[in-house]
Amino acid sequence: IFGVFGLNLLMGRSYRCQVDPPAGEVLYGVDEAQCGAADPAAQWVLFTWNFNNIGISILSLVVIGFGDGWTNIMWTAVDSTGDSGTGPVPWASPWYSLFFILFVILGRFFLMSLFVSALIDNFLNHSMGSATLSPEQQLFSKTLGIVMKTRLPPPMISPKHPFRRRLYKFVQHKYFEYTIMVLVMLSLVALSTYHYMQSEALRDFQVIANYVFVGIFTLEMCLKLVALTPHYYFMCP
Repeated sequence: IFGVFGLNLLMGRSYRCQVDPPAGEVLYGVDEAQCGAADPAAQWVLFTWNFNNIGISILSLVVIGFGDGWTNIMWTAVDSTGDSGTGPVPWASPWYSLFFILFVILGRFFLMSLFVSALIDNFLNHSMGSATLSPEQQLFSKTLGIVMKTRLPPPMISPKHPFRRRLYKFVQHKYFEYTIMVLVMLSLVALSTYHYMQSEALRDFQVIANYVFVGIFTLEMCLKLVALTPHYYFMCP
């Protein structure tokens, strides 16, 4: 999710004029056309960790998640101007820092704390509560705990109306669910084709694909609302 957000927010915003890249000085306020004239050793380069396509976007988020130099990625976005061919300007887009701060809070601190707490809780349960139980008793205790925590969905009853009954059997059929799952995966593939400086033909394909998938998923929702009623549609997974 954050990879897609980063792609839409920061695509094409990581170019800069830099002397002796990749470790040289960044020339602020220098556009692509002025880069060579500003310094003979300067080049118009793309920052390594950018968001120009879904692959490098996710990879950049992985680097941020590890915490190794993530502030450099954030400041590159904060200094970006957004216009194609224009160089970075200090604090040109400060609001983009919220994207990185939110990802660090959710992706690093919250999820890591959740993982560690679950790990410690599982360790304590196995080392203290089940130390005196046999393997069969441990399995029974674990199964009983899962059953007690499981919340069963409300039972679905086939509609009495002939049209709704046929529609109910159609949307509940396994091949209908398989088709929807395949379409969801295809929509993700279409979404992952977005990248910087893409062709007009690809852009037209993406727009058409978006309309097609939105129409299909809207039709699926309407069919299930009619067949299952809104109560069962929102209550059942």
